[in-house]
Amino acid sequence: MLVNESDRALLTGVFYQHFLQFRKPFGIYRKKTIAPENGTNLFGYNNEENNFNYEIESGVFSGVRFYPKRTAVNLQDTKTSNATNTTYLRVEEDAYAYITALPIDKISLENAYYNLQTPSPTIQDYLGLKFYVYELERIN
Repeated sequence: MLVNESDRALLTGVFYQHFLQFRKPFGIYRKKTIAPENGTNLFGYNNEENNFNYEIESGVFSGVRFYPKRTAVNLQDTKTSNATNTTYLRVEEDAYAYITALPIDKISLENAYYNLQTPSPTIQDYLGLKFYVYELERIN
């Protein structure tokens, strides 16, 4: 064993303190399908398969946002930029469980909305301390 238990606790504590220092709140919005009540057929539709309501469900979690190494390159001659709308979000176990429970509609982070680009996250394991990294794409 290269790292003993006391060093492991110290190192994971440092990584977790870094997460706590730089975390930001973000909201996860998802649509939850609710089955219809009996006798609530829409006019002209007698098939009960078409009568589902969607309820917006949301949760607030904390995570660390970070960008790819090259987020933008300014092209001076054409006065344009090839900025990407991609960002990454590192979350803990509770947000991971919420995201994987039902399909996600959108994620709100720092006054912007994002779509989830990766259905399964990249798992970062720091000596037993796990974080889950999702790739996000800005939609507004």
